[in-house]
Amino acid sequence: MMTNKGKLAVVVGLTVATVLGAATTAFAALGAASPVTAKLKTSTVMTVVGKIDSVPITITCTNFHATGTSRPPGPVDTITLAASPTVNGCTDSLHGTDTITTNNTNGHWRFKGSGAGPSSVYLYIPEKGATFTSSIEPDCTVTWAPTGPDPVEGSYVTGTGVITYNSHTIAVASTGCTARNWKVTAKVVLSPLHSGGNGYPW
Repeated sequence: MMTNKGKLAVVVGLTVATVLGAATTAFAALGAASPVTAKLKTSTVMTVVGKIDSVPITITCTNFHATGTSRPPGPVDTITLAASPTVNGCTDSLHGTDTITTNNTNGHWRFKGSGAGPSSVYLYIPEKGATFTSSIEPDCTVTWAPTGPDPVEGSYVTGTGVITYNSHTIAVASTGCTARNWKVTAKVVLSPLHSGGNGYPW
């Protein structure tokens, strides 16, 4: 005959097993992190406008491409980019050929949504995460996010996978020239859309 102590041990054991099983099921329901691709929307370009030595300049780039890994859906979703983005095909209004070099030396680039159905998705540029040079003024180097991570806010429409960055200011510093008032415009498509029905593109 089982003693009261033995019965209690069985009940406790079953309860713990049930709780652990429920927790495991809950975490499994979150789903695994999945790969995501970010690129410019078809037939669009990325533009950056600003001033170099007080002269207005418009930089036009035909390619922005990155791959990353998403966290499972939650209150705040994040895509951490596996490597810094590729930005190329760049020319400017001063008839220069431009180079934008990205890096993840001081942290990863990432996309971060705000809330369960975000109206904003931020592109976080890590500290000193990109530099700009142009053939028109080769001694000038413009560094993006010079003092710390810079969140560039974009608007997001649920279920589209498209983030619109519309003349959002980016922090810059420069050597060999003066650079100010830099703003970026781009339509970035994230794919694939998440299948969970929450509208997140990851």
